[in-house]
Amino acid sequence: VRDELKRLYEQNDDLRDRIRSLENNPGFTEAISALALQAMRTSVRNRLKRLARIIVNGVKYDDLAPESLDDMLRAATELTDRDIIVLRTINEQQHKVTIYRLDSVDGTVNFPREVWQVLEQEKFITPGNQMELRSSLARLQAVGFGAEIQTMESSWRPRFLVAPQGEKFLSYLE
Repeated sequence: VRDELKRLYEQNDDLRDRIRSLENNPGFTEAISALALQAMRTSVRNRLKRLARIIVNGVKYDDLAPESLDDMLRAATELTDRDIIVLRTINEQQHKVTIYRLDSVDGTVNFPREVWQVLEQEKFITPGNQMELRSSLARLQAVGFGAEIQTMESSWRPRFLVAPQGEKFLSYLE
């Protein structure tokens, strides 16, 4: 976290004063405490980097409220790299579809087909690992980052939409 804050400090003159004032900020102290709690739950390097990114972006966006960060920090340790790839892919395709399909009833006509085609092209989904995909979707639902929607379409493909919290989570990982 210290290295990420240092990088942020060096990159942005506007944030320097805010970073200097963090010592006296109770929100930052609570955020670091929450980070420490979640960091004790994992030794996976990518997950630890996610924790640091969330705190750094919380500082950058002046969003250190525990209500905002706690769920994202917990998700950062619970989700696998595969889960985040699924979330990111669905989110990207969801935005493309809603741009072109605003005339549909729910804004998601053919959305699953497009998402799964992208995942299949990247060799992320194969006939043998559909259960892994469903496990990723279940974990994403469990942390509140998306929801499966019911439709009349009969298909093995789940129809899944990314929630605003999932979009925020992805933005905090950048």
